[in-house]
Amino acid sequence: MLTKYRHQLIMISATMLVLLLGLLHYSYGRLLQTNAIEHEKIMLQDTVDNFVNEIQGDYKSDLDIMKRSINNLKVPISNAISFRDEDEAERSLVRVNRLFNTQGASDGLSYIMFADSVDQNGYRILSTYPANFTIENFDGTGHTVYAPFVTSITLRRHNVTMVYGYTKEALERHVETSTRQKIYGQSYYGGAYIWINKILNPDGGDGYAIRLIHPNLPDTEGMLLSTNMQDSDGRFPYRTELNGVLQDGSFFQTYTFKELNSNRITEKLSYSRLLPNLNWIVSTGINTRFIRINAIRNSGFMFLITFLTILFVVDFLFLFQMLRVDARISMSEHEQRVLVERMDASRMSGQAKREYGEMELKKALDSFHADGKNSGIMLMDIDLFKSIAATFGQEISEKLQGQVLETVENLCRPSDVIVQWSQNEYLGIFAGASAQGCGIVAEKVRKAIEETNFKFGDNEVKVTASIGITMLKKEDMAIGDILKRADIALSSAREKTNTVVVNIDARDV
Repeated sequence: MLTKYRHQLIMISATMLVLLLGLLHYSYGRLLQTNAIEHEKIMLQDTVDNFVNEIQGDYKSDLDIMKRSINNLKVPISNAISFRDEDEAERSLVRVNRLFNTQGASDGLSYIMFADSVDQNGYRILSTYPANFTIENFDGTGHTVYAPFVTSITLRRHNVTMVYGYTKEALERHVETSTRQKIYGQSYYGGAYIWINKILNPDGGDGYAIRLIHPNLPDTEGMLLSTNMQDSDGRFPYRTELNGVLQDGSFFQTYTFKELNSNRITEKLSYSRLLPNLNWIVSTGINTRFIRINAIRNSGFMFLITFLTILFVVDFLFLFQMLRVDARISMSEHEQRVLVERMDASRMSGQAKREYGEMELKKALDSFHADGKNSGIMLMDIDLFKSIAATFGQEISEKLQGQVLETVENLCRPSDVIVQWSQNEYLGIFAGASAQGCGIVAEKVRKAIEETNFKFGDNEVKVTASIGITMLKKEDMAIGDILKRADIALSSAREKTNTVVVNIDARDV
C-alpha cells in the first residue's frame, strides 16, 4: 500500500518539509537578529570602555610627566628669580623668559609673577608667560593665586611671588593629541569607528558641544553642535545622547547617520560614555544593516544544516534509495562530506577534527584574497597541561579539554570557528573582526578560563590559558604562513602564561 502511493507521499512530505523549513528559517532569523544586536551591544560597550580606560591612563601619565617637569625646573627657576627688591625682580624677567623658552613653553608651561602693592587690588602683576595667559579668581592678598593650573609650584622672593606650572587646557591638548592619533590609526569591522564630542554647556541648546574627533567627518572637527539637530527620521540624537550620559554615565541609542567612506544614510546603533574630567562623550557605533546582513547570513547557514538533517530523517523513514543528494542540496559533495565527518567527530569526541580547522582556515584565506574580507586567527594553549594530565590522569584531562572548548564557544559568535587543534591547543577563526576586536574576545576567553572551576566528581581543576592573535596578510600564500605568525604570538604569551598577545604585524594590515 505504501509502495502504491509512494509518489504522493513524496510530494506531501516535500511540501510539509518546505513549509516547516520556511517557518524555522523565519523564526530562527528573527531570534538570531535579536541575539546579534545584543551581542553587538556588548562589543560596542567593551570597545568604548576599554578606550576610555586608555584615555584615563594617558591623562594620568601626562599629568605625572608634567609634575616631574615642574619639579625639575624648581632649582633653575629659583636661581633665575634671585633678587633683593621689586626692581631687580623685573630685570630678572629676561632670565625667566629665556629659561621658559628653553624648556618649551609651547607644551603649555606657564607662569604669573606679581608683587605686593598698596593699591585698590593689593597686588601688581609684573609678568605672565605666555603674554596672553588668562588669570582667573586672582587672590588680592598677594600670597595665593588661583589660575587655571592643573599642577603648579609657588616661589616667593621678598614681596614678589611667582607661580608656574601646567594648565588644565595644556593637559587636555596633550591627551587630545594622543587620542586623535589612536582613533585615526584604528579600524573596526562593520564600518564602526570611535568619535568624541566635548560638552561646552550641559544644559543643551545651540553650541552645547564641539565635535572634537570624528574620522567619518574629519572636515567638520571643531564644529559646534546643537541638541536641536535632527536626523533624517526626525529624531534628536544629540539631545538624547546628552540626557542619557548625564543621567546614567553611558547610553545606547539608534539614529540615522552617514556611513563611513560613503554618502549613504542608514540607521546605526551607538554606545556613548561620559568622561567627566574632560567633559568628553566617547562613542562608537555600527550600522544595523551590517548586523542584519550577518544575522541573515548566519540564519541561512543554520537553515541549510536544518534542511540536511530533516532531509536525512525523511530519506531514512520514507524514501530509502528514492531520494538522492543532488542539485536540490546547495552544498557541494565535498562540503557535505566534510560536514558529515564533523558531525560524526562531534558525536565521538565533542570536537571537530583538525582537518576541519585547516579547511576553514584555507577558506578564510581564499576569501581574503578574493574580496579583501579579513579574519582574526587565534591559537590558544592550556598552560601546564602536561602537569595537569600527570596529576589528574587521562580521563579528567580529556574531559577538561572538552569543557575548555565549550567555554570558548560560549563566548564567541555563532559565525566564529572554534576547533581543538591539538591535545591542549585550540584554533579560532573570527571572520570580519579587527585586531582590536579579536583582542577583546581573547581577553574575555582568557579571563573566563582563569575564573572557572572545572569540576569532575570530587576533583576540581583550575587552569589558565595563553593566547596568540594574528590577522591575515596579503603576503600569506598558504595557511602555514598564518599559523607560523600565530604560533609566534602564542609563544610570546606562553613566556608569561595566562596572557593575550596580538601579533604586531596584525596592526599593519
